[in-house]
Amino acid sequence: FGFGSAGITYLLICKKPKKAIMFVTSIIAIGALWFGLRAAIWGEIKQDNRQLESLMQVHPYQIEDGQETVSGYFGRLVDNSNLYVSKHLMRIVGLRKAEDRATNPAVTIFIYLLFAYGAFEAWRKNRCILMLAITSAVMLGITFVVLQAIWDQFRLIIPYVGIALMVILYGLGQICKHLFGRKAPLICLVIVGMCGILTMSQSLSKIDLQILRKNLSGDMLYGFTPDWYNYLSICQKVYEELPEESYVACRKPNMARIYAGGQKFYGIYNFESEDADELLDNLRDRKVTHIIAASLRKDPMIPNGDIINTIHRYMGFIAEKYPHIFTLVGQCGDADSEPTYLFAIDYNYADKIKAKMEEAQ
Repeated sequence: FGFGSAGITYLLICKKPKKAIMFVTSIIAIGALWFGLRAAIWGEIKQDNRQLESLMQVHPYQIEDGQETVSGYFGRLVDNSNLYVSKHLMRIVGLRKAEDRATNPAVTIFIYLLFAYGAFEAWRKNRCILMLAITSAVMLGITFVVLQAIWDQFRLIIPYVGIALMVILYGLGQICKHLFGRKAPLICLVIVGMCGILTMSQSLSKIDLQILRKNLSGDMLYGFTPDWYNYLSICQKVYEELPEESYVACRKPNMARIYAGGQKFYGIYNFESEDADELLDNLRDRKVTHIIAASLRKDPMIPNGDIINTIHRYMGFIAEKYPHIFTLVGQCGDADSEPTYLFAIDYNYADKIKAKMEEAQ
């Protein structure tokens, strides 16, 4: 959607309405062909909209806060702009230290003005840079509006940083050209070189040779904090020890899959019900056999016991009604080292308890 919108916008700005219509028609035709083939080969595929629904909430983990408002989305744009431009972008180009967590609205405004000037000059002189400007503006704009500021992770803008920087550097180059004439390329080269040196020096200072040596020798978990070490160790056990037909639920399914040989996990990001049977049926319908309860920190840098407890709450509502439904079958880490637990789910036990309750009534 984002890249398609960028393409259409570019063609309309360049006053090519016929090509814009052809572009839209092509996208619709290719999309229809793809979905038609997918339905013919694999049948109807049930869409999982849980992540989309969580993005429409004020807080991704606190459903009681309600749905986001129009002013709230505008607030996300402002907050995320400060986070990702004045903090993360400046870290990426080496102008701020990696551990610096403060934001600076003045820097954000300056970078936005520089980007806008680069886009304007590109509209006048360089269609290639103009396309990059539109693409990065659309994709980053969508990112900043859709995501809650709580995420605050530089990886979310990495795919678009390169093309955005090209537009910013183009704008900077045009300014230098007006101010310094023929010396502009040299000045721009010096600025880019300084940023490169600062970035490299910070990167090299963060490299732990012992961790790198261990990773290269095959120990892929060495260097992780205890919470992640225990979590990923359990995920490896899932791959190595559980039967192939097992299906495991967890909070971070994508990371789990990477370290479990590509085995698929069922992700539980949030839930709207506190009804034990509804929560249990959700797992049963998806044929989940096991569930992982980890001690992943909310703030990766602070081991203060404040963890992501989505799974714990989910299991708690079920265990309150069916106390012995979860059986511990694996553990990594002790109680003092941010442990992770692997539980098997006994649906037969729940069915027996439920049948006794119905008989009693």
